[in-house]
Formats: sequence, C-alpha cells, structure tokens
Amino acid sequence: MNKLFGRTIPVLLRSHKLSRKLGPLHPLDTDKTSFRVLPHDLDLNLHLNNGRYLQLADLGRLSWLLRTGIAGMAMRERMKAVLGGTSIQFRRELRLWERGEVHSRLLGWDDRWFYLEHQFTTTEGRPVATALARAAFRKAGRWVHPASVQAALGSNIPAPLLPASVDSWKHLDAALDTRLQIARITRTDTADAG
Repeated sequence: MNKLFGRTIPVLLRSHKLSRKLGPLHPLDTDKTSFRVLPHDLDLNLHLNNGRYLQLADLGRLSWLLRTGIAGMAMRERMKAVLGGTSIQFRRELRLWERGEVHSRLLGWDDRWFYLEHQFTTTEGRPVATALARAAFRKAGRWVHPASVQAALGSNIPAPLLPASVDSWKHLDAALDTRLQIARITRTDTADAG
C-alpha cells in the first residue's frame, strides 16, 4: 500500500471533486482514472510490472465506488467490500513515464458477486490490458445480497445480462473449485490412511 499511497490520495481528492461538481456517477457508467508509469512500477523488463496492473485496478475500483456513492453507502450500512477474484489479459506494454488510463465499469451481478471490468489503455486509447474483477459485500459476517445493496442505494437498476467473458470465467472458477475440493479430499484420505 505504501507504494500506492501517492496515487491513492489524488484518486480520493479527484473523486470527491468530480462527485461534488457533476453529482454521483450512475452505477452502470464508466469511470476513468489516469496514471503514469513511475520507476518503482517497473519490473526486470523495464515495463509496468504485471502485479502493478491489479493495484491500479484497485484504484480504479476505489474511484468508481466513491463516484457512484457506493462507498459512502457501504460505510453508512457498515458493509465491507470483499474482492473475490481477478483475471487479467495483457495486450501491450507500458514503459517508464508513459501515461495510461483505467476505465472501470460494472458489468452486472449475480446472487452474490458484482462483476467489474477494468480496461487499461494508453491516453491515445490503445488497448493495453483488460481485467475482470468480482467483488461482494459482507455485513456482520454474512454475505449481502446485491438486491440489499441496491435497496440501500435507493436504486432499482435491472441487472444487465452478464457478458460471455464473465460466464466463461465463472465456469473456469467452478472447475478450479472442484479441483481444489478433490485435492483436499485426496489429502485428507491420504492423511487418514497414514
């Protein structure tokens, strides 16, 4: 977090300023966060480190949560946002001092998760990377259903149809869960036999 501290404060200030000036961002609208590749962002190939993309996506999500008013609602309702997973695909590199943007938007939700997309581009609009993220809310140790989040927001937005990319990701995730459960059972059976 210390490496992102210098980026977090400007995101907080910008989000507050835009919300005051333009009002809240509609939950299905896209929020844009700008950044520049700094020396501490580089890996051995002297381009933006792959792990840094996920941290920049975190900042994009933070900005989106603040601008839509969801962050304020979560604080009032004592809800905690929980990240459940991310998937990212890279298209091109960003080198030292290059400027980039993260375009964050809500794709939709199911009975637990909200699915967001983070499109990384150059300032000229060239695609750099695309990340999918799923997040949910917890309150008093329990999952909060998305309908409860909508009610707390005073919003009645119909759930958009999730894109095929999210459906594919959900199927892959279910297959990985099954594989982990089989491995856990196998490990337990082996330990019991010994």
